[in-house]
Amino acid sequence: MTANYVLHENKLTDTPNDYMAKVKPSGTVGFDDVVNRIIEQGSTVVKSDIYSVIEDMNNVIESMILEGNNVNLPMVNYKVSIKGKFEGPDDSYDSTRHEIIAKTSPGPRLRKTVAQRMTLSKMNASIPEPAIQVFINHVTKERNTTITPNGSSELIGYNLKYDQTDPQQGIFFVAEDNTETRVEIFASITSSKIIFTAPSLAPGNYKIKVRALFNNTELRTGELKKATLTIPE
Repeated sequence: MTANYVLHENKLTDTPNDYMAKVKPSGTVGFDDVVNRIIEQGSTVVKSDIYSVIEDMNNVIESMILEGNNVNLPMVNYKVSIKGKFEGPDDSYDSTRHEIIAKTSPGPRLRKTVAQRMTLSKMNASIPEPAIQVFINHVTKERNTTITPNGSSELIGYNLKYDQTDPQQGIFFVAEDNTETRVEIFASITSSKIIFTAPSLAPGNYKIKVRALFNNTELRTGELKKATLTIPE
């Protein structure tokens, strides 16, 4: 019953050394996982009946909320609010200007359980940097193998987006003698995908890197690892 957390600088204040904790979930579970855990704990109720009872409970909660009630349960509290601005005391709800919002908050049992039984484990915060996962040669349809000079290409990964106007940043093909050639022609650039035209490169082996500025101060580099790209003779 341990939750991992990391510390990040709190950029909402001007206080030096002001950091805030962010919990890193171990995973995400859903309805099926809950039912399976009930079975694993030795329930004598068959699986289909568990699904049926939980669905009945959900239906009852929905109907009670639709009747205008707040519903307070041991694990979660439910209520409804209205979002939007009203023009004076004579104004009324208008679906074009207002929105009905369902809200939840932890119930008393859940609050007590987390406060008394949850333990924490501190993790080192990861430093964001470009990460290249796949290079695709659109001409040959190959991945992580060949480059077609002046051919359409694609990078897939994360934190890939950068400022095209800054010559320090960009996609760079690095030859075996460490000569770097920057990509200059793009179709699109997003954080997870860049479509571009490969430069006019000589035959040989190349590494591909992305450099991007983070926090407006730190230039960081990501490289396609475990793959050397080739232009055949």
